Amino acid sequence: MRKTTIVILLLLVLAVVAYTTNPTMDHFSDFAQKKIEQEVEAEYTRLLAWIAGGLAKVSMKAFTSRRDYKLYSIYTVALPDQEPTVVLGLFGRFIPMSPIGSQ
Repeated sequence: MRKTTIVILLLLVLAVVAYTTNPTMDHFSDFAQKKIEQEVEAEYTRLLAWIAGGLAKVSMKAFTSRRDYKLYSIYTVALPDQEPTVVLGLFGRFIPMSPIGSQ
């Protein structure tokens, strides 16, 4: 009986933490901006990375849909002429479920 209560309480705490740290669309836009800046800076210059990141953040909402499951969110980025990229948002983090930047 005691073990069951502890497990239930731990699951409840985990669910509350997941709910309160479920990333928003703004958080995802920030994540995408940083990711693009890192990739561009690795290939080009910091200034170009900054510009590309800013443009990406502004346009990201137009190409991204969010499915909010309250404890986590799934983001789908559908850019023209590319396979959609799916990213899991959980505990304030983003986990790519399909390759980012493939193609």
